[in-house]
Amino acid sequence: MARRATEEMSPAGHDSFLDIVTNMVGILIILVMVVGMRIRNAPVEIKLDEAAQAEAAALAQDEATERSMREDVLKTVEETRRLQAETGLRDAQRLVLAREVAQWEDRLAKRRSQLDAEARDAFDLRRAVAAARTTLDELETARVRAEATPDRPEIIKNRPTPLSKPVDGPELHFQLRGGRIALVPVEPLLRLAQEDMRKKLHDFARHPDLSESANVVGPEGGFRFRYAVERFDELVRGPEGTARREGIRMVRWTVMPASSDLGEPVDAALAEGSQFRRALGAHDPSRTTVTLWVYEDSFESFRKVRDELHRLGYLCAGRPLPGGVLISGSIDGTKSAAE
Repeated sequence: MARRATEEMSPAGHDSFLDIVTNMVGILIILVMVVGMRIRNAPVEIKLDEAAQAEAAALAQDEATERSMREDVLKTVEETRRLQAETGLRDAQRLVLAREVAQWEDRLAKRRSQLDAEARDAFDLRRAVAAARTTLDELETARVRAEATPDRPEIIKNRPTPLSKPVDGPELHFQLRGGRIALVPVEPLLRLAQEDMRKKLHDFARHPDLSESANVVGPEGGFRFRYAVERFDELVRGPEGTARREGIRMVRWTVMPASSDLGEPVDAALAEGSQFRRALGAHDPSRTTVTLWVYEDSFESFRKVRDELHRLGYLCAGRPLPGGVLISGSIDGTKSAAE
């Protein structure tokens, strides 16, 4: 009897085991699906390389410039509307006053016409005396104001007419922006770019796209340097005849500031012991030209720096830049003109 009971209970125990296994498999499937959904919805962290970070910083700067220009345009439009409204109000007031003046003139003319000849003469004389008294009061007020104002001679600075000439020889570059002046190390950045080009010659040869977005060097002195290259294939005439020359060359470059407060205030830079004067002291004034890249908010500062450079004996070249435009150059660009 005990053996029969065991045999009858065995299939039920087998089914329970299968149910447990099935439940465990179902739980595992659900866990796999949950983990998969979490992985799929998890945010992906993208680590940008140095060149991409420089591009992102340049893009952010361009966006900030665009927002600033947009705000300036909106302010200008609002100011224009306000001036138009004020002009309309002034025109209306002028018309009202003109009507009142015309009415008073009509009344005076009617009263004058009612008088006899002697009374009209007396009336005209009283009007002339009143007008003369008004003019006399205005002149007396102007005289008192002139006597109260101290004499201040106006000083007119006389400079000879500048004669500019293309720059040849050593050249120092400075950025004038926001009332601050900063040395732009163009020559050291160019050397870094040329060294970077030599390292990438094989990459340039293998890839048809010579995008400038990956060609960024620096920082050096607070500035980064982005350059663009192109392939060339040309015929060169030499003493032994015509030869073909091909390779990679730099065609344009852009200097990107790492921050907006580089350098030092202009007044501090003109004082003794400043960074500006130390940078100038390392170069001979008789052979060195100083190029000033001037933004539109620093034209007054440019005049101060230019006058000091002329006093020290340096040739000075000015390069005005609109807001948001970076310092740049190319093989088709022009040399600075110093005076």
